[in-house]
Amino acid sequence: MRITMKGGKTLLFLMFLFEIRSGSQQIISNAVEGEHYILDFKCKNNNNGTNNSEINNSWYTMTNSKEVVNISAVNSNRIVLKLSSIEFWPVTLNDSGTYSCVGGMNCINTILKVHQRKQDICTDASFLTPRRWIIGRSADIDADNSRKYTHSNFSIVWYKNCKVYEKNKKIIHFDSLKYSDAGIYTFVITLTYNGAEFNISGATSLTLRDPTEPIKPHIKGIGNTTVYIELGTNQSLECEAFIGYNENADMLQHNNLMHWVQMNKSVIEDLSYDNNNDNNEDVFVEECKEIRSSTCYTHKLEKEDSIVTMTITLHVIHANENDIKNPYICILSNTYGYENKFFILKVKEKNYDISKNTFTKSMAVSISCSISIVILVIVCLFFKIDIILLFRKLSGKDETTGDKKEYDAYLAFLNHSATEDADHRHFALITLPMILENHFGYKLCVSERDFIPGGALVDDMNTFIEKSRRLILVLGKSNISDNAFYELETGLHKAMVERKIKVILIEYTPLSKLNVILESLQLLTTSNRVIWKGEKSHPVNSRFWKKIQYLMPVKPMKPSSLLAINKSSMLLNGINQ
Repeated sequence: MRITMKGGKTLLFLMFLFEIRSGSQQIISNAVEGEHYILDFKCKNNNNGTNNSEINNSWYTMTNSKEVVNISAVNSNRIVLKLSSIEFWPVTLNDSGTYSCVGGMNCINTILKVHQRKQDICTDASFLTPRRWIIGRSADIDADNSRKYTHSNFSIVWYKNCKVYEKNKKIIHFDSLKYSDAGIYTFVITLTYNGAEFNISGATSLTLRDPTEPIKPHIKGIGNTTVYIELGTNQSLECEAFIGYNENADMLQHNNLMHWVQMNKSVIEDLSYDNNNDNNEDVFVEECKEIRSSTCYTHKLEKEDSIVTMTITLHVIHANENDIKNPYICILSNTYGYENKFFILKVKEKNYDISKNTFTKSMAVSISCSISIVILVIVCLFFKIDIILLFRKLSGKDETTGDKKEYDAYLAFLNHSATEDADHRHFALITLPMILENHFGYKLCVSERDFIPGGALVDDMNTFIEKSRRLILVLGKSNISDNAFYELETGLHKAMVERKIKVILIEYTPLSKLNVILESLQLLTTSNRVIWKGEKSHPVNSRFWKKIQYLMPVKPMKPSSLLAINKSSMLLNGINQ
């Protein structure tokens, strides 16, 4: 809602004009365009007994073009009206003007001047707040005296002469100002509002001058100092004092004396020290010699930017109960009198919690051990057969001794077709026995080789299976013959029912590719099955032969002749050719 002098709506304008002219005071505020700014008003409640929350103010501004704007009637997310302040998110050049309120609050009119942003605000003299201090005095530069902008989450960066100086500190504190501290200090506060970031900036020009009157030397630091130590350990306590600006540092040292005293009273008592009391039994600490065998002190004189400081360091050697009971005092004496500071030693409580370093190391060791154990288990599972075979070889164990068995295994080929599966037959009846007997030293019973011609086949099968420690079944593609079927049923009955023999099933042809799959074969566990994988299984040190050896009876291997090994290799190379 805009009202001009020509518009005829003079009542509101006269009220606003009256508010401006009736106020004896006006406050001028400066802001930078594009920044967040809070325009504060000094107000008081005209309606006695009315809560501030019930007061309804109307805010108005007269722009530089003499237009009166009712801000309360303007719907804008950029301008937020409070009880005694107006927030701009952000402030623009058009916001310049005189602001006042009409209603229940009586506020001092405020003139807002919004200045155009320059490239480097830290060099803009129109925004500099001049501060002039004395060398050697303490001082603070505050970024937000009223805490308007730093009451919630914010970040702040300080610049000195346009270079980054400090971060995340609202106040820059100087214990003792030096000439090098002079300069322009600029702060930039960053806030987040409605998902967008806004800045607030300001700058202080710090100039320094020499003191017009002598400054009393003093010990730096406020209050007494408590130091926690462990009994029996050494501890250093440092006491620093400002003693003047004179170029003649030696003269200042002569006029200012510093020393350490240990009080002869309990810490529990009231801490006070009378330098003029000749009856006290306090102990003066001696200056250190080359070899420090007992508590002593050292001193040094420093000069920086015409400021002279004196530091005396107390070296407590092998702290004991007396050091805990009786506090130490740092005393500065000069023509102005004396000044002291107490240093109270207390026993450090033992911390039984695990330190961060120890915890980190323990976790690292635990994780490393856990990973190592998992890797070791995986390796052992993968190389289980190799490890067991190595153990058998090293131990020389022989479980065949005294078992009254003649053969290590009875070999049964479950396909006796002479016309089909010739390679399968060659593998089962020639290659397999040759490798197991000649290379590994086992003794096998092969029906087609070892049975006496013309004998009772059924009786011979039962007899030879009874004399064998293992039953090796080799699967072929063709249908199982009657004799082979009887061998299978007899062997499986003794293995699975009578528990007299263990079965080794060699899948030269996988079960899934067989024409006929017997249910009895599917009952065998996978641990008793060995799968022929073509060329991968040719080497005698492949997993195929190792697993057969792992399933065979435990007995020492007989050394194989070179001729037998070469012959076995020739047989393997001849398979599938």
